[in-house]
Amino acid sequence: MIEGLRKGDMRAFEQLFKEYYELLCFFANRFIDNMPAAEEIVADTYASLWEKRETILISSSFRAYIYRAVRNRCLNHIKHKRIERAYIDYIRHHHLFTDEGMDSAREEELAREVEEAIESLPDRCRQIFKMSRYDGLRYVDIAGQLQLSPKTVERQMMIALEKLRHHLKHFFVSA
Repeated sequence: MIEGLRKGDMRAFEQLFKEYYELLCFFANRFIDNMPAAEEIVADTYASLWEKRETILISSSFRAYIYRAVRNRCLNHIKHKRIERAYIDYIRHHHLFTDEGMDSAREEELAREVEEAIESLPDRCRQIFKMSRYDGLRYVDIAGQLQLSPKTVERQMMIALEKLRHHLKHFFVSA
């Protein structure tokens, strides 16, 4: 089956999809407690598997590989949600909302806007922002990994934060 997948055999891919999809959705849901998001994570994992099928290295069983891939995506999803909640809490704490309260629909809207704002950043800028905010790396560590100067990383973070502020300005109280 794996060899068929590597060669682009759609039937092999479909067989692997049908065999594990539902189980993986339940597995992912145990992590994130949100079935639609769990289904999306599993679908994204399979899409990535198909895209990388020719270069993928499966050292153990396919089952172990696909479960590990879904688990890692779930952990990244949790990390993203944690960042979004921290950003919302920061905004609440500093009274930056234009209204007195924030209902869950508005929170979801803000979370969506934050994600869109991050994804709209230029590639390098987004990469540096995620390494800093999602992975918790210091500027000097990011610079080392990307072979950049720490000042370049700092500048890219300033650009990212400014673009995020601009993209999310409608959520802030006007001065």
